[in-house]
Amino acid sequence: IKTIEPFTDFSDTMTFLQIVVIPLVWNLLYSRKYIVRRLKRLYPISAFYKDDEI
Repeated sequence: IKTIEPFTDFSDTMTFLQIVVIPLVWNLLYSRKYIVRRLKRLYPISAFYKDDEI
């Protein structure tokens, strides 16, 4: 009887990477860029530099 161990085959790890890891990293990067863009839209750059209000 052959026991199936996860990630014994190289192609299994590659499919796991393609299905799980890569989209997860991509979503993290994209959402981070999106959040920064939203923050810049909500709070203009001048709001971060209060020293300019001289």
